[in-house]
Amino acid sequence: MKPSTSTVNTKQSRYMHLVQARKACPLCKGCLVNASQIAGGRYDLNEIGPYSIWQGNLDSKILVVAQDFSDVAGFGKYFGRAGADVMTNRNLQRLLDSAGVKIAAPTRHTSDDVLFFTNAVLCMKSGAEGGRQQDIPRRCFKNCSVFLRETIEIVAPSLVVTLGAKALDAVRFAFSANGNRPLREVVGQVELLTQGISLIPMYHPNLTVINTKRNFDKMTTDWLEIQVFIKSEMRHNVLRNNRF
Repeated sequence: MKPSTSTVNTKQSRYMHLVQARKACPLCKGCLVNASQIAGGRYDLNEIGPYSIWQGNLDSKILVVAQDFSDVAGFGKYFGRAGADVMTNRNLQRLLDSAGVKIAAPTRHTSDDVLFFTNAVLCMKSGAEGGRQQDIPRRCFKNCSVFLRETIEIVAPSLVVTLGAKALDAVRFAFSANGNRPLREVVGQVELLTQGISLIPMYHPNLTVINTKRNFDKMTTDWLEIQVFIKSEMRHNVLRNNRF
């Protein structure tokens, strides 16, 4: 069943209001750089962040939260979009495919918008200290928590998937969730985030993590739990819709 026009309009209006608030947010100035301030803002499209240009379905049942997008140089190199040749993005696409969710690779053209992607931190690293490896202060995750929570509430997915420990911590903080077990103990496990929304923490699929903490085969096994969750949701919806 498709959402009503009024519901879609309400979601879109709330989302665009949030996007404009993000564009104007000055809280991390001096540490990170708002996309609206890079290259005169010409690569900063009307999305909550660059990752949502790749996958920005406001009615998606699955929402993926990564840590941060890039530094200023990387943002400019890919014109404010996710790069199709970035290994993390390719690995994420492969992991989703292993869970039975097929999405197109990122492109500068129209997205297939199967899911919704966002980042726990929405501004770019300055690149002044460590480039893409620059540390992000905890206060920046806290500053962005209002955007993260409202994005999740607007999309209202059945499942939130976090990539890495910092994304997991950010989602927990945004929702004042009680869980505090480390990622290594909860990876691939379903827990309740808030009413009607579940959470599955995953390791970040970048090469450093794959080579040092969780190899790709183990990650693929982790992501099979998403397939199990999807099938369970489908069965639940069939039963609910067949009730009289």
